[in-house]
Amino acid sequence: MGIDIMECLRAGVTDLRLPGATMAGFENERQAGPSSTGVMSVIGPIQVDLFVAAASAIAIKRVELRPSEQVDVETRYVLAQPWRFDGMVDAVRCRRDGLRDERVQLTRIHIPGLPDMYSMIEGCHRAFAARESGDLVMAADVQAAIFCDVSAFCIEGRVLMREMDGKRSPVSPTHAFGSLLAPDDAVLTLDIIYVLQALGIRIFPAQRKARLDMSVGKTVTAASLQQNLV
Repeated sequence: MGIDIMECLRAGVTDLRLPGATMAGFENERQAGPSSTGVMSVIGPIQVDLFVAAASAIAIKRVELRPSEQVDVETRYVLAQPWRFDGMVDAVRCRRDGLRDERVQLTRIHIPGLPDMYSMIEGCHRAFAARESGDLVMAADVQAAIFCDVSAFCIEGRVLMREMDGKRSPVSPTHAFGSLLAPDDAVLTLDIIYVLQALGIRIFPAQRKARLDMSVGKTVTAASLQQNLV
């Protein structure tokens, strides 16, 4: 019996403890979060930053919310990966002592068939501390929303394509709702492809006339996708 990935995603975020992590506290390397904190935050089988990056790749629209929405959101759907050990420990201590109760700043991610989820703008460690404390909801300031539609996209080889008016055109994995690109600027990394495949994207072989030399094609890392999304 196979695993239902969508049901795993609906269950929300889980924080896994990693044995042997250095907990070195890299100040400026968010992508080093699991190795620096000893915690890997996953939604289903997918690390949360990678999931946010994949969602960015199938976004058809982004809306800035003016004014922002001040709401309580379910903690399990806040895609926060602690990335600095000292910051994580301080946030957990403050949560325990009832300090620093300000709202986290979020971007809403809407994917049909899934609950609304939220990527981080500010307050990553406080969001983790709320999960760690068992809070079911947290106070949030939702400043933007992105709307995703996996059916509007496909992958040819490793190139992200948007389908419009019966035609396929390469688009940016970080701004899929923006202007069209040359194919070598739309190449996806394999980890993003695996997530998009789990979400149901269609994958086709590269067209012979547009086949890329993948050894030199440009790729986009999950960390850069996260930064561009928020």
